[in-house]
Amino acid sequence: MSSKIGKKRFCRKENLKHETNQRNLGLSARTVNSIKRQHIELNPLLIAGHVHTLCVARGVGEKTLKEIGEMLLLRGVINNIDEWIEDGRQRNRRS
Repeated sequence: MSSKIGKKRFCRKENLKHETNQRNLGLSARTVNSIKRQHIELNPLLIAGHVHTLCVARGVGEKTLKEIGEMLLLRGVINNIDEWIEDGRQRNRRS
């Protein structure tokens, strides 16, 4: 009897992890926190449009930008990660 309860509890934990991961767009907690710290909503289109902000943000390095770029690429928001990052850097230079 207790084994069924344990399985149900495990399933709920796995579902909770899956729901949380979906809410966070599949990004790591560190990356999500960096995005939120810049007051950018967790929306792929908004994140893609704020690449210039993320390029100069504290705690956002090359690995974090690649992680965000991979998520955007999988969702069809951008076509090329390196071009997306370079576009953000160029926009910062022009400012």
